[in-house]
Amino acid sequence: MLCSPLHFACILCYNVVIMENKIRVNKHLALKTLLYEQKDFGLTPIFFGFEQCVSNQKWGPYSRDYYLIHFCIKGQGSLNDKFGTHQIKEGQFFILRPNEVATYTADPINPWKYAWIAFNGQEASAFNSLNSVCNSPKGLGETLLDYAQREVYSSYAYKALLYNLMYQLNIQPQIEENTALKIKRYVDLNYMQQLSVNTISDYFGFDRSYLYRIFKNYTGKSVKDYLTMVRLNKAKAFLQNGYSVSDTAFMVGYTDPFNFSKAFKKFFRKAPISEKKR
Repeated sequence: MLCSPLHFACILCYNVVIMENKIRVNKHLALKTLLYEQKDFGLTPIFFGFEQCVSNQKWGPYSRDYYLIHFCIKGQGSLNDKFGTHQIKEGQFFILRPNEVATYTADPINPWKYAWIAFNGQEASAFNSLNSVCNSPKGLGETLLDYAQREVYSSYAYKALLYNLMYQLNIQPQIEENTALKIKRYVDLNYMQQLSVNTISDYFGFDRSYLYRIFKNYTGKSVKDYLTMVRLNKAKAFLQNGYSVSDTAFMVGYTDPFNFSKAFKKFFRKAPISEKKR
């Protein structure tokens, strides 16, 4: 069965998914480099849309690598996920989490109209604390529907809607993720100082193993590797702007130009002198 002709989804780049002889079209938000290529350290809206479904219209079973929330504007339907089968009615929303298989189906008599928003980001895991189906804060689903119908292109509008949902439901980003973000910002702002894993651990009052675990879980890198990456990427820019190898080494926190050159060559597979303007 094809999706209803009243189906509509907003914004810029089309992504067509064909499954079980159904075609679903989503238009992705602008700034597509934010989508999958890099994770925002807050919440990253990916796409949104709305649809008036027909009787028994089904989507799934399917999994995805992002979070997807559907607000039921009117009508009703059902969701089947790993937690069981859930009946959903007007004024509720359901959430689909990354890598979880789910199927959702419109009611045969009173099929739903819903609006959806997909998102990712390091704070998105805060939504893991929710049940599969929740009562929607008043007006949020209608706001999303209004944005979609008016083709509002600002990603800030959808971020604000998601954060409003978090606030209304009193859900918070995980503490460890906030801590990892603070560590990241500290390194970003102080890479030129005499930083090491020990000095960073002492500054935040954590032992090395705990520091390693929360930062690795959050960024995919160890603190040491992240510090090295930041320093050497900054160094590359300094060299390209005409600074000497020795000056660059000291500017990014190395006390020994030889050790800096060795690290640079290992990271970029070429000597730092090759980056200097000729």
